[in-house]
Amino acid sequence: MGFAKATFINGKTQIAKAAEASPIIIPGLTRDEKVRSKLAREFGADAVVNVEKENLLETVKKMTDGIGSDVVVESTGSPRAVEDTLDLVRPGGRILISGGWDPRRDYGFIGYHKNYC
Repeated sequence: MGFAKATFINGKTQIAKAAEASPIIIPGLTRDEKVRSKLAREFGADAVVNVEKENLLETVKKMTDGIGSDVVVESTGSPRAVEDTLDLVRPGGRILISGGWDPRRDYGFIGYHKNYC
């Protein structure tokens, strides 16, 4: 029994493994395939998804029986990735944004419930 039934993590594979999170799903780009994606697999990621070629949400839903992730960690600071966390997390799940955050941008998080709370 692990820390979380489902975890989507970006770049934190070793921490997720140490916490016994499962499954660990790492998104990446084509430019990441030679080094970052390869390391994520070596460190124990259950899935590595090239978001330029594959649908991350479909992968997360498939690997979590349609529920979504208990924990979503977003560390890129990409506005699109930050916004996508809302679709990847399960109802009542947790989102940690540890990448760059632009306080001038309206991410739409304030008051956003999407029937999750």
